[in-house]
Amino acid sequence: MTTRTATRVVLRIWAVMLLVRTLIASPALLAYLAQSSGSSADANVLYSARLSAVASLAVQLLVALAIFGTASRIAAWITDDDEDVTIAFDAQALMAVGLAIFGVSVVVDGLLELGPALYAWINAPADSSSNLSFVAERWSTALIRGTLEVVVGLALFFGRRALLRMWRKARMQDA
Repeated sequence: MTTRTATRVVLRIWAVMLLVRTLIASPALLAYLAQSSGSSADANVLYSARLSAVASLAVQLLVALAIFGTASRIAAWITDDDEDVTIAFDAQALMAVGLAIFGVSVVVDGLLELGPALYAWINAPADSSSNLSFVAERWSTALIRGTLEVVVGLALFFGRRALLRMWRKARMQDA
């Protein structure tokens, strides 16, 4: 494998990950778009939020497709040479790296879920009886999803060796 080939493969994997995340977010966006506008005062705010959500999803989709389609040109631009590269990994080391990367990705997704709720908690109206209940009432889904993603991501990252030991034991029992 050459450096350009490896770079192209990594770029295409990244593009596929972006594409999968975009497709996963699509049903939630469709549900959000189907909500009624409510009062006319809320209609403008809701319209802006919907437009922003659609634009964000469209940009993610376009970036993913652009990276996937131009991965060869990007790889040639990034790498100076086309030398052969020898990467020696055993399956266990590769799985450990994969679990660590996936864990970090899940933690980042969880923090992105928790960010707006934290912002709402910090900026909750002063007249609310409890800022925490104010946020929990309005952001319960994001709080649950974000907390679970952070916990699962940390478990994947810090528990990857234990998961690999369990995987190895399970495979030995099957043999």
